[in-house]
Amino acid sequence: MLESQFDKPPYPSQLELAQDMYDGLVNEDKFLIFESPTGTGKSKASIIGCLSYLQDHQNKQLPKKIQIIEEGFEDLPDWFKVNSEPQKLQKQNIAQVPLKQQKAQSQDENIYDYSSDDEITKQLRKYVNRPEKSLQIVYASRTHSQIKQWIKELKDSKFEEMSVMSLSSRQQLCCNQNILNQSQQKLNYNCKKQKKQCLYYQGYLDWKEQNMDKFTNRIYDIEDLLKEGKSCSICPLLSLVKTVDIVCLPYQLIEPEKFQNQIIVIDEAHNFGNALLSNQSAEISLKDLNSIDKGLIEYRKKYHNRVKPKTLLYLHQLHNIVVEMLKVKEQKQYSLLNFMVQVGFQKLQIHKICKFIDNKEMRQRVGGFIDTYIKDSFISFELFCKFAVTLVRANQKDAILYLEQDKFKISQLTIHQQLDNLIYSAKSLILLGGTMQPLTEFDKINNIKFKTYPHIISKQNCQVYIYNTKLEYNMKTKQESQSQLNEQTYQILQQIIKNVPKGVVVFFQSYSVLNQFRQYFESYKYKLEGKEIFYDEKKLDILNKYSEKVQQGAILLSVVGGQLSEGINFSDDLARAVVLIGVPYPNNQSVEIKQQMKMKGNQYYEDLTMRSVNQCIGRLIRHKNDYGLIFLVDNRFQHLKHKLTSWLQDRVLIINQIDKLNFFDQFIK
Repeated sequence: MLESQFDKPPYPSQLELAQDMYDGLVNEDKFLIFESPTGTGKSKASIIGCLSYLQDHQNKQLPKKIQIIEEGFEDLPDWFKVNSEPQKLQKQNIAQVPLKQQKAQSQDENIYDYSSDDEITKQLRKYVNRPEKSLQIVYASRTHSQIKQWIKELKDSKFEEMSVMSLSSRQQLCCNQNILNQSQQKLNYNCKKQKKQCLYYQGYLDWKEQNMDKFTNRIYDIEDLLKEGKSCSICPLLSLVKTVDIVCLPYQLIEPEKFQNQIIVIDEAHNFGNALLSNQSAEISLKDLNSIDKGLIEYRKKYHNRVKPKTLLYLHQLHNIVVEMLKVKEQKQYSLLNFMVQVGFQKLQIHKICKFIDNKEMRQRVGGFIDTYIKDSFISFELFCKFAVTLVRANQKDAILYLEQDKFKISQLTIHQQLDNLIYSAKSLILLGGTMQPLTEFDKINNIKFKTYPHIISKQNCQVYIYNTKLEYNMKTKQESQSQLNEQTYQILQQIIKNVPKGVVVFFQSYSVLNQFRQYFESYKYKLEGKEIFYDEKKLDILNKYSEKVQQGAILLSVVGGQLSEGINFSDDLARAVVLIGVPYPNNQSVEIKQQMKMKGNQYYEDLTMRSVNQCIGRLIRHKNDYGLIFLVDNRFQHLKHKLTSWLQDRVLIINQIDKLNFFDQFIK
């Protein structure tokens, strides 16, 4: 059924993946994980599978929508049936102040008066006369470049009539150049402060029906949306997300409550667990706490006669917590519960203070004042509010708190609670990636449906060599042995480049190891015969420079976990070989890693390492006719080879050195 939706004959595994996605949605499966190697057409398969289901769903819903329109306003609340507009809420003047002072107060953007009536107003605003979609696809990936590539595939598909909107931050979607020219750290605050003078905000308020249609009946990536916003003089950040068929965003921005009962597709999902952990973790420095301490004192001095007593009470309570945290000096790990008692949370009505902190307008106004008063302080109050709420809501068994290098940090250790919330709120959650195994981070999640797919390349197109090295690439290597390791690396790279044409990409364990090799290499004025050398210096333009020289022969030295190790397409001659120098074990002395290993054992440590290795390897083969070699340089890889991605398991050879390889002869025409 789905084969006709492809613009060209699909690979068998690609068609199977699309069909499995479609069937999973039809069967209303809540949690699906699909693993398909890089270069097998996952993006196109996800578009065909999910959008075919969405299209079928919309076709079934159309008669129901027509019936609702014919029957009138049956699905609207009672107050909407009586009046064409909801009644406006009457504001209560709790604080009786002189008229002159009220006027001054209304003009001061830093004043915030909290009222639980605000929550009621927000609920009423949900009833807006806009054609919301009953079901959407929420597509999320790790980076904007990956999202842009997916949207490009969508534009080339048979679903170009679908409406799509790509979401991002103010920094990327703000049209107002005056605001962009101001402090980037205070962008959110300045946007709020100046919105009444903003042409694009006013354009949003005056949004006419034809403009809305123009916005929602096309496929927009970030650049398209920004261009359209400027053209229509409408703020893209305020565009109506619920009126489009597909919403695209980085998966770090996904919040369960914002996309309830929708289909959520997480692409490049090997890092999704880390993103969930990061979202549920928080940190605040002693320097930021000092800024908040001074800022809150000044705020209360300036506005104590101009805001409601309840607002002052909650700010006073937050200030007391800040003061108590500044008294904590010992750099160590703390029990979350004991720390809460130590800084005074037990004296508060916690649910009320959290509700106060959750109010975005309060955080922007009070935080904006603090950032203005303390010149070198940016978003410090926002960070503190996140820290306080995270401390209260964190699971005591699944999180740790510690003070290290003058920073308080709360680190989440498991993703089970966050993932459960996401699965519960979504209609279906689909995780898609090239290296999803091992699935240990999902071991406590029930009713997972997992499937892996074979690679589309022939066996002779790729080979893995594990170097049985004399010296291990141990990060604790003494200084006198480091030069021997660097010499070993140089000799091995010499052997490899003699046998590999065009481009070679090398991944070191860390930037410090790469820099040590570079210093050694340059001090002896070594050369790698026939290859121009490029070093990853954390600048994206290095990839363009490397690409320009590949045909003459080039080698790119990068780092595992760096910007070039994931999401970069080293197809064809850009990488005829990928080389990993040393097993890239993460720092097992970090507080988080120690605690994770204590909970999950060494298995977790190895899984974390090999997931990074498999990501680097995935840069090599990008399509059916691609070919190349993989070199794992460290004898410790022999004990980890069973954790290589499944399609490589039968392609591994152990070697001591390379004399002559005939691998590339078969591809020379």
